[in-house]
Amino acid sequence: CTARSSPLGNIFHFFILEVIFLHFFQFGVTSHELAHTLGVFHEQSRYDRDPVVQLNSRVVAPELLFNFAKVNFHPELSSGC
Repeated sequence: CTARSSPLGNIFHFFILEVIFLHFFQFGVTSHELAHTLGVFHEQSRYDRDPVVQLNSRVVAPELLFNFAKVNFHPELSSGC
């Protein structure tokens, strides 16, 4: 995701318009951002990633490490799906 992409769960009008109008013909972009609004995380950011993902932060540019921050899971905010 880029800085202009829809953050997880973000349903603000301008993000939706950006995805619909700027990326309408790019199915992958639209479905990717829709998945974020539905609660899907990137694999490297999942709260349960540690058993299957080993992060070698020495090979990641320091300004990009935020892409690997684990997302805290809150069952009370989940739809239960």
